Formats: sequence, structure tokens, C-alpha cells
Amino acid sequence: MFRKIDLFFEVKAMGYAFYFPLVFFIVFFIQYVMGEKELSFFLLTQMEFLIAPFSAWWVIFLYFDYFEEDGRDLFYSYPVTALEHGLFRVSIFCFIYFLFILICCAALTFRFPDANFFVLLLQYLSESIFYISVAFLFIICFKKVTIPIVIIGSYVSTEYLTGGQIIPLFHVMFFNDSPLAFDEVILSSTINLVLSIVCTVIGHLLLAKQSQLKVFKNNKFYI
Repeated sequence: MFRKIDLFFEVKAMGYAFYFPLVFFIVFFIQYVMGEKELSFFLLTQMEFLIAPFSAWWVIFLYFDYFEEDGRDLFYSYPVTALEHGLFRVSIFCFIYFLFILICCAALTFRFPDANFFVLLLQYLSESIFYISVAFLFIICFKKVTIPIVIIGSYVSTEYLTGGQIIPLFHVMFFNDSPLAFDEVILSSTINLVLSIVCTVIGHLLLAKQSQLKVFKNNKFYI
């Protein structure tokens, strides 16, 4: 499945954009090592409002060369399936990003004695997966990297500045300044994951439809 996906080529194609999210992990560990322990709740804020949302960054810039650097025709002419164009490429970078989140969650369990590693992982992974799926859907729909960045950035900024008081109904974030229990996380995390599945499926179907239309025009057909 992954034989036609060149990880190093993808990283090189993203250029400096690949390294940008890593800055926030560095900031997290600087705060973790050098910050005051009584201010450790800032680590939870960083996880929720910086590290989780920036999981979408790599997904967005995976398609920058194709959609904004005159590579769209080349993109659709590759003899690979829509799954390889979309979900498989995205999943590789998601897995790498999730490893960093896992390390952060492990570190948090040492800082917060009452923290449960798996609850932390559920909270932040469900948020990250949501942003990834939204970014995937929007980049496939609009073919502009600025649109998912602006939408996700605006949402996260508004939630952070208002503490979730302006946007009604469902919130991706938990706004917690201490580790949560499983029963406090499970409902919102499940909603995050369900919405993620919906966005991902729609994004994949749109990509598959676009690929088939383009390939049909070129008298080729890959599904």
C-alpha cells in the first residue's frame, strides 16, 4: 500500500513548513524542564491550543505543491489510487506526529501524579485527529492552504481568548488546567472522533471523485 509513498521526498517537498510544528514541541519541553512547577497547567494549555491544532499543519502542506504550485495535473496523473493520494499519505505523517504527542503525554504523567496516561492520550489524540480530518477535508475542497489554516486558526484563537464562551454548542477543547478523569473525557472525545470520521470520509470521496474525473479526461482509470 505504501510502496509508492516516499517519506523523504514528501518532507523535502514541504520544505521549512515541515519543521514548523516541531517548534511547539521544543517549546513544550523547555517549559517542562525550565518552567515553574506551580505553572504546570500551562503545559496542558500548550497541548490543547498549540500542539493539538498544529497536527493539521503537515496535512495541509502535503498538498501545497500540488494545489498551489501548478502541480495539480501532475498530481492526478500519478498511477496511484485515491487512498494512496490521500489517506495513506496523511496517515504516515499523522503517525509521526502522534508519536510526539505520546511522548508529551508520558512526560505529563510525571509532572501530574494524578494524571492517567491513557486519558491524556485520548484527550489530545481525539483533538488532533479532529483537526487533521478538518484540514484534509478543507484542503481537498478548496485547494488552498490558507483556507484550512485561517479556519482552524480562527476557531482555536477564538476558543482560547474567550474560554469557549462565544462559540455555542460543541467544543473540541476541554479547557482544563488539571488532568481529567476518564468519564470527563470520553463523551467529547467520542464526538471528536465521530466528526473526524465523517470529515475524513467526505474528503476521501471528494478526492476519489476528482481523481476519477481527471483520469477519465486523460483516458486512464485508477480507482
